[in-house]
Amino acid sequence: QGGLTDGSCRLTGEGREHVLAIDLAEPSNVTVDVPEPLEAVALYHRTACDRPLSETACERADTLALRDLPAGTHYVFVDPARPAPFTAQVTIDAAARACGNGVDDDGDGAVDAADPGCAHADDVDETDPPAAPACSNGADDDGDGAIDWPDDLDCLAAGDDSEGSFCAGLTDVIEVDGSALLTIDLDGREDLIEITCAGGGGGGERVIALTLDAPADVVVEAIHADFDTAIEVRGACDDADSVVACSDDEGFANRARVELPGLGAGTWFIVVDAFLRNSGTTDVRISVDR
Repeated sequence: QGGLTDGSCRLTGEGREHVLAIDLAEPSNVTVDVPEPLEAVALYHRTACDRPLSETACERADTLALRDLPAGTHYVFVDPARPAPFTAQVTIDAAARACGNGVDDDGDGAVDAADPGCAHADDVDETDPPAAPACSNGADDDGDGAIDWPDDLDCLAAGDDSEGSFCAGLTDVIEVDGSALLTIDLDGREDLIEITCAGGGGGGERVIALTLDAPADVVVEAIHADFDTAIEVRGACDDADSVVACSDDEGFANRARVELPGLGAGTWFIVVDAFLRNSGTTDVRISVDR
């Protein structure tokens, strides 16, 4: 395959792009190196091979460093200015997640989710904030009768700074506590959340609040869709840093799908969205295996 697409930092010339499909089993840091003899090359990363708007990085250089990529398939394009043979070296290192490594990294006696410095299990730093977060301050901030993590299931960890949910302020939030099959209609929905794949979504979305009373293996998938679906799972609706997975139907022909083994107890927010401004109706199947 060559001469079919360009990155945002494209080079002019007659070179043919080559695509590296990189499958990650867990969040990782990825570095792609293309040493000499190429005299000029552009390297760019996409989350969907045929979607230019899914590009997250583009460099006119022989090295592309990508940090904290989520699990799933990623596409790195090697686009030389002139046709020439080359060697590409791909280095994959599991992203260091201090809040999920079983170690008391900051030496305060609390480990991982029990540490006030951990907002969620994928947090990379256990350092405690100056003031106690809502989920470790000894108060029932949201008035639901449960105090702090782990008793308040809206707390993802002791460092979570909200016992409530931004999603509670959205209309028509669907609440489930286990496996479910739901019909979702996005026609006429308001665009309130910018997701981290599918070009940010751009159309209206629907939110499903999934509450787990214990860790579980979770699969969320769109089926029978009549539009180009996207699904994102977050710990908090207003915090893109809390995203644990985002899928833009790669390889599933309008069927976005995320797999989350060992998803922690608490409330997770499933954002059903679409690529760009698409909309329509889809069934969403949630499978929970405790």
